[in-house]
Parts: sequence; structure tokens; C-alpha cells
Amino acid sequence: MLAVLSGALDSAEKQGLIVRNVAKLVERPTHRPKALKTWTAEQAMAFLVYVAEDRLYAAWCLSLYGLRRGEVVGLRWEWVDLTGERAEELGVAKGTPTITIYKARVSVAGEVFEEDPKSERGRRTLPLDATLVAALKALKVRQAAERLEAGARTRSQVLLSATSWVGRHARSGTATGSSGWRRKLGCLSSACTTRGTPAER
Repeated sequence: MLAVLSGALDSAEKQGLIVRNVAKLVERPTHRPKALKTWTAEQAMAFLVYVAEDRLYAAWCLSLYGLRRGEVVGLRWEWVDLTGERAEELGVAKGTPTITIYKARVSVAGEVFEEDPKSERGRRTLPLDATLVAALKALKVRQAAERLEAGARTRSQVLLSATSWVGRHARSGTATGSSGWRRKLGCLSSACTTRGTPAER
């Protein structure tokens, strides 16, 4: 705001409308960015071991891989290639399993929206390592079993975070909303820490 005001007063001074730009006399506050706390590789591995049986295990793996929350819950199975069949088409080494980020899913004032990445760099294809492939395969099997139990006759293009978290409960902010996501992550991190692993952040 101060910079905008100073620019306007500069213009007025040049036009002879004012004698002096008094905004330049204001002492500007110094901005000191808060240092971010990040996990070490050991802490991240300990967390993944602890949450291995959590139904959102694949989502936590993807988060630690670098995906944003909205990108994780915005993923669809059609954008996941667990066998590497589409690798060359997507511009990666032959046989490489991948995920492609096309959309992000966000919650605003209780409403859930899908949006495009904010930049071209946001729309990207990423290779999957063995851990991520295994986690996603396990999630796929679990979802198939849940659909069978529910009597679903067709395969639903559900978001990757398990159906009991995304979709039915999406509006309540359980996983899609930032508060629900952070609450779940915070609970798991605290429990992990209680067991002797410093997984706080």
C-alpha cells in the first residue's frame, strides 16, 4: 500500500500538484520471512512407516513427493499410468510409471471446485518410484473392493484420496479443505512423535 501511495505522490510531484512526496519520509518496515520447518529424510521415512496402514497412505506419499494438497485430491485414475504404457507419449523414458497433474481440487467456503494449474509449469508429468506405485496399486485394490461391497456396477473415476474421504465428505472439509487435511496430518504427526519420532512441522 505504501509503495502505491508513494508512486501516486511521485506522479503528483512531477506534475507540480504537490511540493514534496512525504511518503518517502516514512520508515518502511523490514520484512523477515519466517523460516520454514521441514522434515529430514529420516523423519519423512519414519512418518511413512507409521502411516502405512492409514487409508490415505497414498495421499501422504504423494504429498511428500512434492504435490500440493489440491493436486493430490484432484488426481484421477485416468491421469495415472502405473505400468508405463504411456511413458513415451508423455515424454518420459520407456516403461516409466507416471502421474500427470491436470487439475487441482480446492474447497472455498464449504464449496468444492476443480481448477487448472496456475501456470504451464503446474501442468506436469512426474515419474513414480516403486513406493508410490505400490501405494497407488494398493489404493486401487481397496477402492475396487469397496465398490464391490457397495454394489457399484461401473468403475467410478474417483479422486485418488479414498472415496470415504473425498466425495462423500468433501463438503465437510474432511480431506479436501485445508483445515481437515492439516488436522489429519497433525494428528498423525503427533502420534508418530509420541512414539519417539520427531515428525513435527
